[in-house]
Amino acid sequence: MKCALVIVTLLAMTSSVRAEEPAWVIVPPSLTPPAPPPVELQRVEQWYGHQTILVDLASAGGIVVGIVSESAAPAILGLAGFWLGAPAVHLAHGESGRAVASFLMRPGLVVGGAYLGAGLEDCGSGGSEFCGLGGALLGSVVGLGVASAIDAAWSYEMTVAPIVHPRGESCGLGLSGSF
Repeated sequence: MKCALVIVTLLAMTSSVRAEEPAWVIVPPSLTPPAPPPVELQRVEQWYGHQTILVDLASAGGIVVGIVSESAAPAILGLAGFWLGAPAVHLAHGESGRAVASFLMRPGLVVGGAYLGAGLEDCGSGGSEFCGLGGALLGSVVGLGVASAIDAAWSYEMTVAPIVHPRGESCGLGLSGSF
């Protein structure tokens, strides 16, 4: 009878301990697993300049088709694609600051190149009314190329990715973000 009373008392104590607090288990230091190492963050850059280059090549194709066919529509679409295409690619990658810079830089370099090209052309004293047009055209093409090259060089997105060090049967899990 005493034994049954002790068992009932122990069961009552353990059920009340479990209901109030979790049971503590003491593990000897030799059996505790080592603390996992801290997760290191690594910066990873992903270049997407090939996408801006492809948009620029398609836009240049539209301009050439418009000039060769003597039709304004393909040339206007090509110019619009050149001006708006790369900023749209930057926006698609979440790079709004680069999109605004690209949007402002592209026409600025084209117009600046045209002015520089027209100014560098030697028209002499008896130049025709179209004097400077060739230089302006060459300068604007150079401005297109420079804008495309600068934009392609800017085209990367920064991602912070964790480096996980697996240890034994455990492994860490982390999140990554884009800047």
